[in-house]
Amino acid sequence: MVPAKVRLQPYLIITPQANNDLLLILLGSAGVIKQRVYKQGAACETMVASIGNFLKSARVQIKGVVVCQSEASFSRQRLVMVVANTLAYTYSVPALAVKELSGYSAISRRFETAVKDSLIKITYSRSAVG
Repeated sequence: MVPAKVRLQPYLIITPQANNDLLLILLGSAGVIKQRVYKQGAACETMVASIGNFLKSARVQIKGVVVCQSEASFSRQRLVMVVANTLAYTYSVPALAVKELSGYSAISRRFETAVKDSLIKITYSRSAVG
């Protein structure tokens, strides 16, 4: 964990889990600042509250929102994308979708080319059932 005295602008990483849990990470240049798994946190009724409580308790100004596309269902990932786009708009920061998590410097490089007011979209590669 990073000492509280260090002034940081971390990235908020949102990762929906296949079991409906929600993994939230604040990633700063020195590593993970804060991390929490909200049980059933990716459910429609609790997602915004879970993210709001996480950010409020961290007391930091985020630099960007990253959504890690995971093994969660298409509907769950789509919902997370909408919430991430809303957060990015609300905090006036860019949003980015990634297929897998990488380090701070890799995410920073991706954000250098990210357009601030553009929406992130879900890509889904699983084949349709039926």
